[in-house]
Amino acid sequence: GSAPTPDPDAHPDPGPHPGLDPALGPDPGAAPGPDPVCVFCRNNKEAVALYTTHILKGPDGRVLCPVLRRYTCPLCGASGDNAHTIKYCPLSKVPAARQLRHARTALGRKGR
Repeated sequence: GSAPTPDPDAHPDPGPHPGLDPALGPDPGAAPGPDPVCVFCRNNKEAVALYTTHILKGPDGRVLCPVLRRYTCPLCGASGDNAHTIKYCPLSKVPAARQLRHARTALGRKGR
């Protein structure tokens, strides 16, 4: 008898994936796998039915997520292809942890 043909969909050893940060998901330039997942929608607790229909960004860096594309950055006004949250805005100098709660005080005066 001949050996069984390997199943291309079977991944017996997931192993470490270079360039894959579990907190961030695949790097934006990576091609989507068989099950696309939008990390933005997943992190925002959107429905599985929504976040498995698209990925956050295409290989060219354009935003593909319909939720994020509709969002307009309050700092620089970007939306659509270049949409991002305040946390990822190139104009933002405020550390993520202090962003929304201390946005005004962090700019004007030094707190404790």
